[in-house]
Amino acid sequence: MATIQQIPDRYKSGLVQVLEIEESSFQELLEALAHAQPTFDSKAVASEVASKVKTITLNDAETVVEAVFSLYSFRHYYDLDVDSLVVELTNTMEASEDAALKPSGNGGKFRERMSKLLNIESLGIASKAYELLYAYEHAFCNTRIFTDIRPIFGSQTEAPPTAALVMHLLRISYHERAELKEFYVSLDEGDIKLLRQALDRAESKAQSLQSVMNAAKIPLM
Repeated sequence: MATIQQIPDRYKSGLVQVLEIEESSFQELLEALAHAQPTFDSKAVASEVASKVKTITLNDAETVVEAVFSLYSFRHYYDLDVDSLVVELTNTMEASEDAALKPSGNGGKFRERMSKLLNIESLGIASKAYELLYAYEHAFCNTRIFTDIRPIFGSQTEAPPTAALVMHLLRISYHERAELKEFYVSLDEGDIKLLRQALDRAESKAQSLQSVMNAAKIPLM
């Protein structure tokens, strides 16, 4: 069985929040998460939660949601049941050198809270959607187009350019597992038109599928 070797620093604050939050606030948090719109955008979920739970700041909501999302992903990736994951998580926290992470006498309460947080259907759906979205060797990250003029010189190089070309350089950044990589492609005006047509066609097909899913009452994320 997969084990949690250590708690990444970025998730510690969220787990501490789950451990220390007042019971009434936790119940409000649980209720808000249960009724949140399914989405793999953790910041959108946190914003929705913070708007409903006035005792939790947006920053705290973001840390909790991010930590919980990571556990859903871990659970689905390794095909773990909730109970096993919660026990594994609690044991790792108990063994941590970070005193703030140790549930100590509140281990039972922490396990109960985590079990509830990891059994929310909308978050489970969001986690599976996220997994499908990035279940590819390369995942798009960002893009930018650089435009410049390329002068064309005649046989006399000391003379001014005789003509010029407007050229574009398309940079695409992508994720390959944990690495961020990029590549460049040169474009002319015709290439840009082709690219725009392909993007417009993709958007049109997405809208068509949206109509089909709406008719079937299946939400698109």
